[in-house]
Amino acid sequence: MKTYSFTEATMLMKFIDENKENIIGCSLKQFHTEYWPRYGRSSLSDIPVVLEFANYCIAINYLIYSDIEIVIGTKDKLERNKTIADVINIRNVIHDYYSEEFELGIKKELIEGCKIVDIQIERFSEAFECNGATGEMRPDGGDYFSTIRICLDSGVVLCLCGVDAITDGYVEVWCE
Repeated sequence: MKTYSFTEATMLMKFIDENKENIIGCSLKQFHTEYWPRYGRSSLSDIPVVLEFANYCIAINYLIYSDIEIVIGTKDKLERNKTIADVINIRNVIHDYYSEEFELGIKKELIEGCKIVDIQIERFSEAFECNGATGEMRPDGGDYFSTIRICLDSGVVLCLCGVDAITDGYVEVWCE
């Protein structure tokens, strides 16, 4: 299991580029999140999002703009972390996890089983508050990132974005 942390867009983009053969063109076996994405609505969660592939998983802990932790390992190894195990198992305990009952959720076959064709990182350079408790700021002119777009061959784009520090740290998940 390996853990990577990024606070600058260039370094995150370099990491994705260096590892694209293990991501781009690979099928997303399962997408694990606290709340399955719905049409026209984002959800907030304070637990990681997990991308499960055939032989490994990527846990993404992204709770504040431009501050992400990525953990890569086998599903068994990642599940040793209780929070990651809980998000992987949530589909088994939540009634109508995919929100199919009222046709609100993105159809699972438009996400799970689809290949990742691209990953796009939205960049910005304006100052922002990075710690709501202390008021700490990251300065203007930085190399920051916000929305991460995971483009699937189904046409669905999975979007992940940490939120502002004043909200105390959540990942926002939606589809375009």
